[in-house]
Amino acid sequence: MSIRAVNAAGNATTVGAVDRVREDVPSLLEASSRVVEMARRMGPLRYSALDARAGSSPAGPLASAVAGWVADAIDEWWEAAGRPDPYTVVEVGAGDGSRARQVLALGPQCLSALRYVLVDVGFRDAQSRLLPIESPAFLFPGGPGDAGEDDDSEEGGVAPASLGIGPLVTSLVEMPVIQGYGVVIAIGSVGRLGSDRVEWREGRWWEIRLSALPGADGLVEMPVPLDDGALEGARGQSWREAGLAAPAESGARFAVFGEAAGWLSATLRVAEMGILAVVDRWTDVTEALGEHQVPPLALDQLVHIRRPIEPTPLELFDGLSVVFWRLG
Repeated sequence: MSIRAVNAAGNATTVGAVDRVREDVPSLLEASSRVVEMARRMGPLRYSALDARAGSSPAGPLASAVAGWVADAIDEWWEAAGRPDPYTVVEVGAGDGSRARQVLALGPQCLSALRYVLVDVGFRDAQSRLLPIESPAFLFPGGPGDAGEDDDSEEGGVAPASLGIGPLVTSLVEMPVIQGYGVVIAIGSVGRLGSDRVEWREGRWWEIRLSALPGADGLVEMPVPLDDGALEGARGQSWREAGLAAPAESGARFAVFGEAAGWLSATLRVAEMGILAVVDRWTDVTEALGEHQVPPLALDQLVHIRRPIEPTPLELFDGLSVVFWRLG
């Protein structure tokens, strides 16, 4: 049985085999008993409380196209920034490191200055099998004051390790803080963050939550009337900040990208200056969700955090687009 829309009376609807949730959040079925138990113990869950959607990194020719775009882009930004050395590029959602290996194999001009930071959870061992991974301390050791007052390295001594020859690659599970100019590229990772669901019905907004019934194996959808702060959270945004206008059609359902908004707000501050590029499935304006639609990121829900460099997503290839922000 699939999830069905909440009926006109606002009653909860059974989620039997969680068919639609499987497509919206595939990892739910892999841990369905844990999720159901969490709902029993904590009460009705927001959609964003579910595990992040399973990744779908580009593969085959598309993967090569993405790697080629990254290699060209980091060279372009390096030139525009005056060829900084060291030059930090952070790839978020780096997976097993295969894309980074493709980028490096293409030989971008910035290689000698490049500090390539792979950020992903659970892939560090896989990355080390594909790439020579250095300790983060070797990429950015010390800083001002490392050398003693009598150090004469500028007069023919040994250069600091931070000015060594790239490319130097390291792996982290969290976003680093970048000194000076840096680039952050997120490919397919922001769209996998959790998002909530709201529905327009009976002339008002409802939040759709997932609840566990006693003795049942699955979940039920539970509509909750929204007030001004109903979707506010430490990492999220209020549902009103999503900028959703009341649709003409009753029963229209939308995603609210609170976790993406929180991620963007934090990431814009990780460097003093630079570029953030988010490559994902994008739409200019929030779209109503179909029966089995995984929502594309909605740019209109994020512009209140900071306006992007271009007002609309730039189409790349095969459904992927990119949106740019300035860091700092």
